[in-house]
Amino acid sequence: MDEFDYRIRWRSAEVLPGAHRGLRDGAGSEFGGHVGLLGAPDPRRLDLRASIANPGGGWLFRRMRQHSGIGVMLLLDVSASMAAGGARMATLAWLARLIGHSARRGGDSFGAIAADARLRDALHLPPTRAPGAVAEFAARLDAFVPDGHGHAGLVEAADSLAGRRRLVFVASDFCWPLADVDRLLQALAPHQVQPLLLTAGSGLPAGPDGLIEVDDAEGGAGRALWLRPAQRARWQTALADWRRGLAERFAAHGIAPLAAAEPSAEDIGEWLRDSA
Repeated sequence: MDEFDYRIRWRSAEVLPGAHRGLRDGAGSEFGGHVGLLGAPDPRRLDLRASIANPGGGWLFRRMRQHSGIGVMLLLDVSASMAAGGARMATLAWLARLIGHSARRGGDSFGAIAADARLRDALHLPPTRAPGAVAEFAARLDAFVPDGHGHAGLVEAADSLAGRRRLVFVASDFCWPLADVDRLLQALAPHQVQPLLLTAGSGLPAGPDGLIEVDDAEGGAGRALWLRPAQRARWQTALADWRRGLAERFAAHGIAPLAAAEPSAEDIGEWLRDSA
């Protein structure tokens, strides 16, 4: 199974040990300062050299910080537009397996929430370290056929992640109104957010101008349209404006998304190293 490494930008407050810098005292190897006898969590860590040089007198003991685990979450957009790319649901299932495996190897818990206009209870994985649970969730995700419209459920999922800070991946095509992208990023502001922007072509009708069938996967409507060069030009301008606006929204929150139709483990690992 492929995997990738990741780092966090904060100190974890989790109790369970792991691979990340922590806030808690413990049996780690990171020096956290000296304390007196009454504050010593482990009297065996007597520092004779520091005690002798202590101008105030008294014994000094080394306080060590343990490395701790964190919670890793994956928010998944399973709205109807995600079916437009053909293999996107298989990509989401692969991402769940990849991120879940990488989190478990690092000693972290992994959970996932899928949503369209509402939370999809059948596609909810509570935080776990069990590889079997991740595999079973990915199988359900792989078999799911998107039919819902909207993405309000993702904002609701983001609001539910209150409490300790997490590393949160968000996998979506982000074909949303830009104001809703802002709402999601604001809801996730307490966490370290890593968006996976799943692209699928230009989004413009291929082939010559003329009578075409237009299908709005997200809105659920389809109709015939006489496509003219001027109409195609307007669509190209609107698409460029949306992409520029999306990039500006991410940049305003200090976030650099990974944009790819089918990202690889190597792509994700390099992206995370660059954004750390």
